[in-house]
Amino acid sequence: MLLSRDTLHLADEYVAGYLANDPEGHLTPYEEIKEVPPGHLLRIHHGQADVMRHWYFSSTSRIRHKTDHEYEEHFRHMFWRSVRRRLRSDSPVLAELSGGLDSSSIVCVADDVLVADGTQAPGLDTLSYYDKTEPNGDDWIYLRKIEEIRGKVGFHIDASKHGRSGSLEYGELIPLPEYLGIDRELEAERSEATRRGGHRVVLSGIGGDEFMGGVPDPRVYIADLIATFAFIRLAKQLVSWSLVKRRPALQLLWESAMELLPTRLSQHLAPESRIEPWIKKDFAKRTALATRQMGPRKLFDLWLPTRRSYMAGVFLMGNKKAKAMPRMLTIEENRYPYLDQQLIEFILSIPASQLLRPGERRSLMRRSLAGYVPAEVLSRSTKQVAARGSLLAIANHWEQLRHSFASPLSAQFGYIDRPQFVNTLNSAIHGCELHIVRMLRCISLEYWLRDLVGRQLIESERGSCSKHHTAVRATP
Repeated sequence: MLLSRDTLHLADEYVAGYLANDPEGHLTPYEEIKEVPPGHLLRIHHGQADVMRHWYFSSTSRIRHKTDHEYEEHFRHMFWRSVRRRLRSDSPVLAELSGGLDSSSIVCVADDVLVADGTQAPGLDTLSYYDKTEPNGDDWIYLRKIEEIRGKVGFHIDASKHGRSGSLEYGELIPLPEYLGIDRELEAERSEATRRGGHRVVLSGIGGDEFMGGVPDPRVYIADLIATFAFIRLAKQLVSWSLVKRRPALQLLWESAMELLPTRLSQHLAPESRIEPWIKKDFAKRTALATRQMGPRKLFDLWLPTRRSYMAGVFLMGNKKAKAMPRMLTIEENRYPYLDQQLIEFILSIPASQLLRPGERRSLMRRSLAGYVPAEVLSRSTKQVAARGSLLAIANHWEQLRHSFASPLSAQFGYIDRPQFVNTLNSAIHGCELHIVRMLRCISLEYWLRDLVGRQLIESERGSCSKHHTAVRATP
């Protein structure tokens, strides 16, 4: 971007994807630059470039066992193999440990693998973020239990002390809108920990919530029973899930039935398609923002709802990781045991009832890991959500935000409605319920645009070269 003499243009579709969930894999913020999507490769032959898919999951793939015990054994085999593959290193491996089921399982299984085959890596350390000020902020209790069993204390970072000072501005040129400036405080402390330990490989629990049944939403499973005319099981599941979710069975049935509608119809009914009031209506319409907020489910409309949901999750995760920027202060390789291709294919091929059971969150994982992960962690019912820290950061930087959004570039470029967004910021500070992630992304987008303008890479007003595009001056 800095070395090219070409004029680039900001891509509205990318911005829409960024505000909705994550941009599609082939998009970048610049119209003239495309990425190779996840699961694809680029073939160049005789000057012709072709993008070709090298992985795709078959909708006919099925794994069926006779008993729960066989599914549990199969899961353990796949999960152990996934962790073992990611322990190969000539330096100590660092594992992120939150005290939740996902990260704790990785650490416990990695210790088991290293005992059986110590040649995989010279050692395993843990890195933990905690914030006792968060609602359900009891992660530190559970991560300490893992440390007690291991007999080894890891690196600890108190996240509650970050985000209270500094600036929201980007400190260096970032080609994609990503984190706010306050996040660099956490990255600096993390990089110091990895530097002291000599770690080059980091294990992450990303993917556990998404693919192991972390969010027990029964709608797609009930929709499967409707689609396959399994009415007796449907009645039983409706009663059971209604008691667990404390929602009327008819309401649950209606919400599940909506999962069977084509995307072009369900986008008008599904709550996740609701456009935030601070997003400009014409921008939302021309970029099909409502459909984007529902994810890539339109690609699998003819599949059963559970399989469509899982495959949409695969695409969303691929898009997310495709846009992940490498850490600026450390040289490390992040590895994700829950994103192992063969483990994902196994999860996609087994019955949804192995993952989703009324009152049994993470059913397959909890059953499979009994005896390997402490019972206190397996039975944990709380889950820490870092929402309060984000709201505190907004409150602590309110004057900076108020000044920045007095005349925001994101409004000048036609993305947001300034008065509505300022009202939303005020509501957030006063504790009103809102979509905090989308609001934070809008703030990040604003400071990213300001950084490009400050570097004179884009004009502060829309260029005249295109009706809906902003010119980017790519200068040496």
